Amino acid sequence: EEAEEYARLSPEEQQRRLRAIVKKIDSDADGFLTKEELSSWIQQSFKHYVTQEAKQHFSDYDKDGDGLVSWKEYNMQMYDRVIDFDENTVLEDQEEESFRQLHLKEKKRFEKANRDDVPDLNVDEFVAFEHPEEVEYMTDFVIQEALEEHDKDGDGFVSLEEFLGDYRRDPS
Repeated sequence: EEAEEYARLSPEEQQRRLRAIVKKIDSDADGFLTKEELSSWIQQSFKHYVTQEAKQHFSDYDKDGDGLVSWKEYNMQMYDRVIDFDENTVLEDQEEESFRQLHLKEKKRFEKANRDDVPDLNVDEFVAFEHPEEVEYMTDFVIQEALEEHDKDGDGFVSLEEFLGDYRRDPS
């Protein structure tokens, strides 16, 4: 929508708006954009976008309108039912077991995103749950999750073979 609106502007107005954007990106105000300034701007813009998106989705999950999202509300929005898998029970069906593992990871992320004594997530905690990579207090969780995903032999380290394993199987 914004691109279409921009295309309808006069060339003079397009240039004026572009200059205003460049001025915002040029953090040291030297009249030039560095790779670092551009990279920082892109990262900030992405973080702003995902934060706004998560905040917009928050009301979809907050079924009772109390300003909090419970684990039950999350499940109802995502799966149309409350799901409660036992952590210690491995399912025989491979597809079901894969879903169980995914759901347990989601629950773990939900619990880690929660920063107070209330078991439900407020809007900021919900943003951390939806986009843990964008929230500083979730950094250790994101790293641990990546380690668990790639550490196939469970030795606590990711070898080059383990890291490249997923990429070697995917021909694209």
